[in-house]
Parts: sequence; structure tokens; C-alpha cells
Amino acid sequence: MALARTCPDAHVYGVDPSLKALELAQKNADRHGVTVTLVQGSLFEPFEGQKFDLIVSNPPYIPTAEIAGLQPEVRDYEPLEALDGGTDGLDFYRRIIPVAPSCLEKGGWLLLEVGIGEAPEVLKIFEATGYFHELFSARDTGTIERVVGGRKK
Repeated sequence: MALARTCPDAHVYGVDPSLKALELAQKNADRHGVTVTLVQGSLFEPFEGQKFDLIVSNPPYIPTAEIAGLQPEVRDYEPLEALDGGTDGLDFYRRIIPVAPSCLEKGGWLLLEVGIGEAPEVLKIFEATGYFHELFSARDTGTIERVVGGRKK
């Protein structure tokens, strides 16, 4: 919703496998007065043949073994599939980074939120594909590397 509000001329799409999550996203969009197109699905399957200038994702990145130790307001509120990033927290990145270039325009950006300490490994996944350049990580206000991104060559 923040992107739709910040960039009112952009066409903003959201995808999620959970109908419940999409319904909540639509309520948030309505509350903030923004227009977004929300689609049920996984990764890029609903957008076959489409190209985007920017893809952003806040994927599940918590290592499975750490979920039980999360704060109750996170652990007990968020669906498990929105949290569980697999054994090392990186499962989703291994899926999205190699396929994202097929949905990006040349020069388009892929920006991903990452968990604490995950930025170096996610950057390695970007590098390994050979599809991206201008790789970077950015810190949040708490000085944690929180966003990793790259530009399609």
C-alpha cells in the first residue's frame, strides 16, 4: 500500500496464495484510498507474459527452528506460511530470484526484505544467477540490513 500511495501513477499489483491475506490487503487499500490489483496465486504464475519495472517482496524469511521463539504478537497472529522460510530462512529467495528476470523489464529492479543476518547470503543468490547487477543491501532505522536488491542486466 505504501508504494501505491507514494507512486500514485504506478500500476501496483499484489499476489498472495492466501485469499484471507488478499481480503485484508484490499481493506487496507480501501482505507488508504489507493488502487491496487490483487491476485491470488504464487510468485509470478498469475502474471505470465507480463513484465514489470519493479518487483518487491516481503517473503517468509524466519528459519523454521526460530518460529517458536518469536514474539507472541507475531507468532500467534501471522499465518505460518507467511513466516516460515525453511531451515535457513532462505527458501523463498532461492525460488524467486532465479525466475524474477523473466518478469522484469531490462533495467528493472527486484527488491526483497530479508531477515537479520540474511543479506550476505541473499546477495550470493542474486550473484549466482548472473541476471543482476548494481546489487545492494540497505539498512533499516535500527541499522539492520533489511532490504537486498538488484537490477536486471
